[in-house]
Amino acid sequence: LERRCGVRLAGQDVYVGVAGGFKVSDPAADAAVAVAVVSSLWDVPPVDGAVVAAEMGLSGDLRTVPSESQRIQECARLGFGSFYGGVPRREEVPAGRGAAGKRVAAVSDLLRAVLGGKADAEPSGGGF
Repeated sequence: LERRCGVRLAGQDVYVGVAGGFKVSDPAADAAVAVAVVSSLWDVPPVDGAVVAAEMGLSGDLRTVPSESQRIQECARLGFGSFYGGVPRREEVPAGRGAAGKRVAAVSDLLRAVLGGKADAEPSGGGF
């Protein structure tokens, strides 16, 4: 996040907890954790109804995750309005029905989209 987005975390203690003692091994959590960390650092809530599921590479790129179309359908069933996913590795990934699927190529673009315009003006955490 520091290198690709300019979000200063070096002087921060960052802890990520998962409810119920679950262990997260699904790469779909990568981008969601990044959004949660920056949201907390900047004290800026994500946009209402947003779900983030993408694998994040070391270069800040976002990739789709397995069973994405089923994830989008489940998010719609649960009432979430927007699903932010990475760019497909292959030529085409079938879109799900219901929640608006939005493709985001880089973590910096994801933070702008999910944290809204408020994130661009954030002075304390640096960024973008």
